[in-house]
Amino acid sequence: MDVLSSVFQELAHLKTPNDRVLWLVRLLRWLQRPRSKVEKRDRWETVYSTRIKFMLLLLQGRPEWRQPFAEQVVQAVVELARPLSLATVGLPQHPSFLQDLVARVQYKILPRAPLAHDLQSVVGEVFDDPMESILIDQVDEKLLAEVIAILSASMTEAQSATLQASLRSAERVLSVQLLENAMGLRRLMGEVTIALEALPEYRLDAHLATASGARNVSGVLFELELADSELSRLESDLEFKGVQVNTVFLIELHRSRLRRLRQILMVQAALGNQVEISRAVRSLMSQMVEDLNSQTSLWAFLRANFALLARRVVHTNSQIGEHYVARTWLDVRAMFRSALGGGALTALTVYVKFLSGQLGVSGFLKGAIDSANYSASFLGIQLLGFTLATKQPSATAPFINRQMQTSIREAGETLLALVRTQLIAVLGNIVAVLPIAWSVAWALSAAGWPLMNAQQAESIINSTVAYGPTPLFAAWTGVLLFTSSLLGGWFENFCVSTQLPARLANSRRLRQWVGIERAQKIGRLIDEKGDALAGNLSLGLLLGFVPVFMKFFNLPLDVRHVTLATGALASALPYVDWATIATPVFVAAVLGLLMIGAINLTVSFLLAFSLASLSSGVDNKKLLKLLKWGLQRILRRPWALFVPERLNREEPAN
Repeated sequence: MDVLSSVFQELAHLKTPNDRVLWLVRLLRWLQRPRSKVEKRDRWETVYSTRIKFMLLLLQGRPEWRQPFAEQVVQAVVELARPLSLATVGLPQHPSFLQDLVARVQYKILPRAPLAHDLQSVVGEVFDDPMESILIDQVDEKLLAEVIAILSASMTEAQSATLQASLRSAERVLSVQLLENAMGLRRLMGEVTIALEALPEYRLDAHLATASGARNVSGVLFELELADSELSRLESDLEFKGVQVNTVFLIELHRSRLRRLRQILMVQAALGNQVEISRAVRSLMSQMVEDLNSQTSLWAFLRANFALLARRVVHTNSQIGEHYVARTWLDVRAMFRSALGGGALTALTVYVKFLSGQLGVSGFLKGAIDSANYSASFLGIQLLGFTLATKQPSATAPFINRQMQTSIREAGETLLALVRTQLIAVLGNIVAVLPIAWSVAWALSAAGWPLMNAQQAESIINSTVAYGPTPLFAAWTGVLLFTSSLLGGWFENFCVSTQLPARLANSRRLRQWVGIERAQKIGRLIDEKGDALAGNLSLGLLLGFVPVFMKFFNLPLDVRHVTLATGALASALPYVDWATIATPVFVAAVLGLLMIGAINLTVSFLLAFSLASLSSGVDNKKLLKLLKWGLQRILRRPWALFVPERLNREEPAN
């Protein structure tokens, strides 16, 4: 009470607009904080209502404060509620994603700007917690109506006219911004032939351009609904036309401006009705606080703008993953043959790596050579239709997630089929890479062209032992496998959004170099397999360059890929004696290979599944239900891990 009384006692000393702003901030801070432990724990929703009620009781007991209080608050509101402030508080002030991102980073780094005679400055100074918007929403309407009645009784006709003019001007500011945004969005979406009169925003601006008394309120609201529907259509079209981050940014900005315009219209329409105006003002204030906190939040900004891109990437990987699940014996045999081919090419990759290592290069040049070797191998595996086991989990996880949204049973069957497929794929890779790598190494040794000496061979064996940094390196490789799938999905989205295949097929310069027919083939190849090609190329670059990059920063973070590590170990065997093979170190190295495979697959799968769950909104309960059903199925029918089975499925409990 003493604090509030001292605030009211300052009313007689307010002379300038800056004085009023500082006084209003002190009053709002009294309403907002500090809060007792009881208020925070038991009555947090009613904090504002309780304090407003106390303030009204104090004004009732001290009537000499009532009139000065109302006059100063009204004057402060009139001064702060300028058209541009009403239209822009809490909304992005920059026309592009990158500019707004830079502004948010600056806000996080630089000290807070001093309090200014501005609505955004006042709101940001007092309501700097996102939870405050929830508390404002809980303010009792009758109490707020009583406060507004006190203020209205002291408002002059000039002040009322100024406030209404500010509301109308703010509506026009927003309608013009919306029309500009709408035309920009249509241009980005390729809808350049649409007539201006066909845009809801154009008709909305025409409605708001008329005098206030001549406005068709129902027409304005109808055009707002149409604009909302059109915006939803444009957003859904991005799933098929490709997602551009700047387009998503403009869609979110457009949606925020539509919401702000609707709220200001509701305030304008509610003038004269104390209950309605209190509800409209409360909604506008709450949304301003929420928008302002969202505008300064870097994480909320990135999440809102990249969520659609993540869904697009997940959708692409889901379509790829559907082809990686072997459900029948025919699928299993085909997967095994495909994995044999992948293992054979990986053995060749191992030997190219050994030969390049004898060049004695290091640093960037070594990373470039390794990247070219890995990329050529992975691209060859893709183009020849072979399979590399570790590439599957990051693609199949989104497919399982998609099925979880409709049927836990189907997702469970797919998960079992995925585990079965992985076992077959890993087995096929190893069955091919082990004998080829060993036999070539033995033949070279017998011919007098050894790849390595005994010390180097022992070093290779020691590099895969189950203890030491091997699990960390394997997990890091799983992260790189997941990252390559993201890059593949991003490139597919880039191809769709920029029409890259069609551009290549019709490129005059490319046609001059390779001919019309080959240019069209290149376009079709990018269109059909661009995501897979980008994913394999990026994986090769990551596996080759990341270790070099880490060593540059003195971080000994290496990669451990199960098929490559198996080929390296098999190549080292002809150069060590049987006494070395019979040691516990060799046993630990073999166990390390099994660990590398398991960690590679698990980490990439979990990361891909987590991204798919976040982008699609699948809750953890469904995941737990899926895991429980899968475990029960394996315990009852362990052969399901090895034998494809399509009949007698069991439906999990809902």
